[in-house]
Amino acid sequence: MIKKSAADIDDDQSLDPMSISELNARIDKSESDFENGNYKTTSELLQKYN
Repeated sequence: MIKKSAADIDDDQSLDPMSISELNARIDKSESDFENGNYKTTSELLQKYN
């Protein structure tokens, strides 16, 4: 696996601010996902990326 440097990531992406309604929609979806068990534990993430 090749890791990108911070400089490469900055060049690859253009970030735009999120509107309040977009932020609220993301929060609502995250809360719904959590309530429905659609999430990964820290241990699962560490297994995937280590």
